[in-house]
Amino acid sequence: MSIRQRILIPMITLAILCCFAVLLASIILYSTELDEALFNSTDVAVNVAHREIEDLKAKAHIAAIGMSTNLNLIEAVRNNDRDEIAAIAHALKNVTQLDFCTILDNEGTVFMRTHDSNRHGDSLTGLSHVKSALEGKIESHLVRGATIELGVMAGVPIYDTNDNIIGVVSLGFRLDIQDFAFRIKELTDCEVKVYIDDKCISSTILTDDGSYALGSRADADISQRVLNGEAVFDRIKLFGREILAKYEPLYGVNDEIVGMIFVGHYTEDSLNKTIFFIVSGTIITLIVVIICIFVAIIISRYVERRLDGMMDDLRETSSQLEIALNEANAASRSKSIFLANMSHEMRTPLSAITGMTILGKKASDAEGKELALNKINDASSHLLDLVNDILDMARLESDRLELSPAPFNFKNMLDKVLNIIYFQAEEKNHTLTVSTGDNIPEQIIGDDKRLIQVIVSILDNAIKFTPEGGTISLDSSWTEENNEFGELRIEVTDSGIGISPEQQEKMFDPFEQADSGMDRRYGGTGLGLSIAKYIVELMGGRIWVESELGKGSKFIMTIKTQVSFN
Repeated sequence: MSIRQRILIPMITLAILCCFAVLLASIILYSTELDEALFNSTDVAVNVAHREIEDLKAKAHIAAIGMSTNLNLIEAVRNNDRDEIAAIAHALKNVTQLDFCTILDNEGTVFMRTHDSNRHGDSLTGLSHVKSALEGKIESHLVRGATIELGVMAGVPIYDTNDNIIGVVSLGFRLDIQDFAFRIKELTDCEVKVYIDDKCISSTILTDDGSYALGSRADADISQRVLNGEAVFDRIKLFGREILAKYEPLYGVNDEIVGMIFVGHYTEDSLNKTIFFIVSGTIITLIVVIICIFVAIIISRYVERRLDGMMDDLRETSSQLEIALNEANAASRSKSIFLANMSHEMRTPLSAITGMTILGKKASDAEGKELALNKINDASSHLLDLVNDILDMARLESDRLELSPAPFNFKNMLDKVLNIIYFQAEEKNHTLTVSTGDNIPEQIIGDDKRLIQVIVSILDNAIKFTPEGGTISLDSSWTEENNEFGELRIEVTDSGIGISPEQQEKMFDPFEQADSGMDRRYGGTGLGLSIAKYIVELMGGRIWVESELGKGSKFIMTIKTQVSFN
């Protein structure tokens, strides 16, 4: 599995799980909130119904007082003028917008009823508000009546001019007709039922045949609990539809339960809202998931590129470390070979010095002593060269090898080089030629001692690796950059054994020789060319070799220098 797949699959899986977890939690919370809102709305609707009943009591109370003080009504009651009483009662009922009005005599016997004009002469003293009115009180109650099954009724006495009770006004609003139920539904948008005991006397709920559910009975368990004074919330099925309903008792005088009220909401609206929320939430969730997948693809692609880049960097670093390790191992091996060479190179002159010293002491003649001293001198010079190379290499590795520039004559410097190298070339019967360019300034500024060291090192190698009778040439030229600065080019060409391309790559490295086996045949520390390269580069130039095996070699060096006009 690729890195991108390892990143992408968990990201997409996590995004899907998170999105659908949020959707599920949202659905649960939304459904809970809807139920809570439905319960609260139903509870508020019940309170509205109770408040409406209280308002009706207050209206009935005020209307009763107003009607009982009507002089025409008082006169008609005193004269027992039934027709006049009926006319006045109907007129006052219409003005006060009452549902009914009943006028009684001072015995509680009915003079007339606006809601049943043919029925009169019966006694209503059993009704609480009538009984209170006959005692001189003004009260309004929720009352179960004879002709009105349930209503808000107010009773008030009628007094004559001598403050004698001559009759009673009983009036109010009916709860046993549809008007009250529809009024509550209009105010609360809830379905309403009014019960006497467990029998429905008013309802806004339609049955399957389109009629109102009047006369139906409430569930026995519910009606029993409510009629015992308990408020009940319940989900019930009415004509195939679920409704969340609250049943509460209706109280008359002295907290007597005279009936109960039902207020409810159909739950299908909430169910439809929940379904809509689920559908819309699912669509939104799918859109979010698609966006998350798209973002995950972009992020995984970016991370993969970054990781690929980091892996490339790691591979490159690993490769560089491997190269550095190989170089370090090679350097370690080179130093081991160098130390072996050094032990041989230093042991040889030291052995010669020791041997010649013993022989010199034993020699009895001057010639023998002089020969021994000459050998000791040669060995000491060779040993000194070795020590100087080692010291220069130590300075080079610690970056302490420095130049001491000063004006010098280039041709005089070459004469010193030839004085040093001439006898070595002569010993091997080499032909050594030197040529200098005509335009080389007489005086240039540089470190002539270090320049001599470089040229001598190159010539020494040329003599060492050129067979007897060979040719060696040193050519120099000048390229002027401006009036003050120029480039000095020096070429040393020999007819020696030559150098292979592989050997050329490492011959300027410290502790290396073109062939590690050459130390036995030709000697040397392997430091001369690396020191020469370092010095040339300090002088702002470079050094390289052009060679083929068996065809000799050409060492070329350039240095940047300044013309001295002193």
